[in-house]
Amino acid sequence: MARNVVLLATDSPASREQVAGMLPGGKFEFVTVADGMAALKSIKVEREHLRLLVLTFQLPKVPGWQVLRQVQSHPQLREIPVILLTAAGDPVGSKFREPFEYFEVVALPCDRQRFQTAIKHAMTKAKKPRPSAPVAPPPPPAAKPATPPAAQKAAPPAATTRAKAAPPPPPP
Repeated sequence: MARNVVLLATDSPASREQVAGMLPGGKFEFVTVADGMAALKSIKVEREHLRLLVLTFQLPKVPGWQVLRQVQSHPQLREIPVILLTAAGDPVGSKFREPFEYFEVVALPCDRQRFQTAIKHAMTKAKKPRPSAPVAPPPPPAAKPATPPAAQKAAPPAATTRAKAAPPPPPP
């Protein structure tokens, strides 16, 4: 039977309880961690089964926004829907450019309807096509190797052609 894991990363017991109570019912396994380092380890272990990642903007050890950046930069992980939980004053806009195209931001506290709408939006955003990685420009053409000084002395001089000057016209 397939596992469906929801990873909740928050160091606040109150937020953990509030978010867990707002998640939709279903056959989900809830994994909760209290810091960013544990979140990264859990993502690595559960990545095949991870269906939703909910993390707090500020987490101990590794901030939640850095966890999100790592997830978004990994080709397989970036398809996992992500909700970033924020508190008043969290500088989300300074860490990520708006609009937030590939994840959803939810300010706590929020109600169940807002949170479940955020889950739907996060799932839609996670499926959006991403721009491919920038293609590096082709390398410049290889320069011809310089002739070593010894080879220059041994080489015969290049033939030069000089045009002969026309004889001056005869005197009148």
